[in-house]
Amino acid sequence: SSYAAKLWRASDQTLLASATITGGTTIGWKQATLTTPVTLETGVTYVVSYSIASGQFYQATDNVFNNGVANGALTTSGAATATGAIGVYSTTQGTFPAQRYSVGASSSSNYWADVSFAPVPATPANLAATASNDTTIQLAWTAGDNSQTGYSLEVSADGQVSWTSLANPAAASTTYTHNGLTANVTRSYRLRATNTAGSSGTVIATATTWTAQEAWRVSKGLARDGNGTSANTADPDGDGLNNLLEYALNGTPTDPASTPIPNASLVPSTSTLTLTFFRARPATDLTYTVQASSDLVTWTDLATNPGTAGQNVTVTDDPPAGATRRFMRLRVTSQ
Repeated sequence: SSYAAKLWRASDQTLLASATITGGTTIGWKQATLTTPVTLETGVTYVVSYSIASGQFYQATDNVFNNGVANGALTTSGAATATGAIGVYSTTQGTFPAQRYSVGASSSSNYWADVSFAPVPATPANLAATASNDTTIQLAWTAGDNSQTGYSLEVSADGQVSWTSLANPAAASTTYTHNGLTANVTRSYRLRATNTAGSSGTVIATATTWTAQEAWRVSKGLARDGNGTSANTADPDGDGLNNLLEYALNGTPTDPASTPIPNASLVPSTSTLTLTFFRARPATDLTYTVQASSDLVTWTDLATNPGTAGQNVTVTDDPPAGATRRFMRLRVTSQ
């Protein structure tokens, strides 16, 4: 024999899934696996039914659900409800079973249709994302109920719709390290627990990597926050170069002998000045402007972000006709 087994949502009598159960004439439970498991919602009433052909027999036991039955996360109310009675049947093949047998004391019959139910894992808790430098974000969380067999971790640059798979941490994991990022970028992380029954709800956390200058401050023994002695205008080593210039020229703000000072020189053949300096940072981080003046009052920009980051750069003055004296300087501003 074969039976058409169906899973319904009682409130609107929607058929959610069906399967064919086969088992010949043997006695006992028959079971079929749905092609796609159905996720059940908390507080929703469902009905499981099976259909038999005319002339076939069914098993029924009266009064089983009179007082309700609880089994783990599944319960019955023990009484008829507006959205579906306990122990129901239909005399029309393939339709939602809405009739209820009740004669005298007999009611809430058990027609021996059931589900193979596995709860999805609980949603992880306390997801936190923390940048530890300019290329790394650390994630930490707490397991929901330890029924997970693993996790699904996604990452997004906008935290809205563009999510991509990042990793599948093991069931016992409570941390993850995202390496290989760049400075001052924001990433959102979405985590869910998984098992054979499906996935939990998601939790989201967001963090921004340190700026390159924050990472430099920490590497040089200064406070990351840029206050006090770590401020751009501070000069901890007293060498006349503030922290912003130390950063721009790849110096050490606590060692007055470490910073390569920009060098101005005269080209005898043309009687023009040149200014040479080490450009440590890209244009996305700092703006380098080489300027010239004839009177130390009015300055003219000669070049903005000349050369390439990580190399020595030389800029040649272009004096106006008749100039008898010239000065050059390097101006650095943060983005």
